Amino acid sequence: MPPLITTSRNPSRRTRTLTKDLCIRIPNSKQENRGKKSIDDLVDIARKHGLERIVIVTERKGNPGKITAIKVTEWDWEWHPNVIILSGVKLIREFKQAFRERIDALSVHDSIGVSDIFGLEDEESDMVLTADETRITFTFMGREVGPLMKILKVVH
Repeated sequence: MPPLITTSRNPSRRTRTLTKDLCIRIPNSKQENRGKKSIDDLVDIARKHGLERIVIVTERKGNPGKITAIKVTEWDWEWHPNVIILSGVKLIREFKQAFRERIDALSVHDSIGVSDIFGLEDEESDMVLTADETRITFTFMGREVGPLMKILKVVH
């Protein structure tokens, strides 16, 4: 089930761009500008679109710094127990050959639980999300296409 991807309130341009990049790479995901919306408002939007996850990208010193998630059910919501702390990000536009087309499927090679945070299922695809203890990256036909997120740690 794809996620609703949003930011903390009053995000920097770089954080907003990362959320847009993630929406390009994660099939059927929705991007929502946070503005003054509360968590309950975001949950209502997710339910309206039939989504079971909300992914929130927060920032540290003007750069994307943390990825948290919320599990949404029909009647309730709860914070996902895992949080990804980022140490750096390379956006799609910063790759030499930018590949910005949306994709229909995503193959997932995940050793740290990113697929659970984002609510992803592994599908057969040329676009591959690879996640390990040091980074999350997207490749298309063997070529890194971004975004690339360097991981400081995953808090359980």
